[in-house]
Amino acid sequence: GATTRATLVDLPSGRLVCIYTVSVGASSTQLRSAYSDDGGATWTTGTSACLASAFAGASSTIKRVRAAELGGQVSLFLWSQVSADELYQYVSADGGNLFTSVETVSISTTAYPDLAVLRGSLYLVTLQYDAAYTPSTIRAQSRRLASASQPASSASTSDIGTSAVLPSFGPIDPLLNPLSLL
Repeated sequence: GATTRATLVDLPSGRLVCIYTVSVGASSTQLRSAYSDDGGATWTTGTSACLASAFAGASSTIKRVRAAELGGQVSLFLWSQVSADELYQYVSADGGNLFTSVETVSISTTAYPDLAVLRGSLYLVTLQYDAAYTPSTIRAQSRRLASASQPASSASTSDIGTSAVLPSFGPIDPLLNPLSLL
């Protein structure tokens, strides 16, 4: 069967929008939406084609879809592995009904994009790696976008750290973490 990826966006109006992938051919995929105005108790079919033209790749090549709302626009990132790793960035000005392309970036050493909105900025966080795939070569990296339509490639990038060097969060309370007693 076809592989489906989904993401959920909480709009300022209280509407929840689920954006998901649907196979529309052997090697093409479309984004569709459904929405809820009652906190997810009931859902209504939204747009059946959120992209002007279908994505040129089977639904199984899409590894992750993430979206977030900022300033009245919905930013959407799609990570795909058709012939190489690529990150597709889209923006919607109508609550996630129709998306237009912002940019497509080859990301041969980037994986697992995620989005968060914090203090009026959109943060795209990815894992960066090299061919060794060792804990010391995998690191989290963030990009701060001032708007949902700002190309991610133009955003400033910060290394968060490697999986071998984790940030210190101070002493561990044994009551909160019983494994620390071992």
